[in-house]
Formats: sequence, C-alpha cells, structure tokens
Amino acid sequence: YVQRTVRVLILVFLISALGFRIGADAITQARDAWRRNDAESVVRHAKRALWVTALPKDRATAHFWFGVGEYRLGNLASAEDHERRAIALQPNHAPPYVTLGAILDASGRRREAWAPAQRAIELDPTYAWAQNLIGMLMLEDGHAAGAVPYFARAMALDSGENIFTENHQEAIRQSSNR
Repeated sequence: YVQRTVRVLILVFLISALGFRIGADAITQARDAWRRNDAESVVRHAKRALWVTALPKDRATAHFWFGVGEYRLGNLASAEDHERRAIALQPNHAPPYVTLGAILDASGRRREAWAPAQRAIELDPTYAWAQNLIGMLMLEDGHAAGAVPYFARAMALDSGENIFTENHQEAIRQSSNR
C-alpha cells in the first residue's frame, strides 16, 4: 500500500511538473504570437495554457493573454471576461488593468476605462502600456496637451514600441492645432 501511494504521488508530481512546463511554453507562445500580431494564435496558446496550468499566477497570465487575443479579434465581451478573471487571480498585476481599460474604451465605456487605467499606473508606473493608455484616454477626451507627457513617458520606458511614438506625435499635432 505504501509503495503504491508513493508511486501515485510521484506520478502526480511528474504530471504537475509537465503541466507547468507545457503551460509556461503555451504562455510564451501566446506572447510571441502577440508580437507577430497573430491574435488567433494568441487565443489558441492561451486556451492551451488554461487547460494545463493550476497555479493562480499562471492562470492569471493565461487569462490575460486570452483577453489580449480576444480584444485584438474584436471579441470585446470575451476579452473583458478574461481580463477580469486575470485581475481576480492576480489583483496587483498591472497589465490586465491596461487591457481592461482599452476594452472598456473600445466598448464605448470611456468613463469606466479610467479606473483600470489609473489602477495600472498605481500598481506599476514604469509599465509603458499603462502610460500609453492614460495618454490615449486624455487624447480621446480632447486633452492632447495633457496626453503628451504620458506618451513621452511610455516612449522613455519602452523605446521599441512604435505606437508610443506615433501617439506622441499625434498628441503634439493635435495640441498645436488648438
């Protein structure tokens, strides 16, 4: 009986370790697909990660990427659901708040979008996408001059993202036209 129990525990451990590795690989593949602008693959890999991950932090990351993919595909209700799940599992992690804010804005709920955007900044002021989201919300609300420093911070934090530079230039253009 003891040998059987030990064998079962070893098998459970090995399956868990394999699931962890597969989940981590799936999350990495989701992130890589996002970089290639392949939203369908982001969703596919995030879904696979959800099948095999058990730890709340890993599940939160999988839900985050699932939501990002769904957002890019225009499936805003599903995207919002996944971002809210990510936040519930890991409430002190900024990225899902940024995506949730963008989803709310895209859903025509800009007033609601401000709360997750501000929460993301509170959690991680060095997260460039949080700075960019605040800038976008300000720009869309007609406060181009106020958006400029947020885009400038986003560019300083992550100079590899062209969208931050494009948004910064647009905010400067709009503020000079007033």
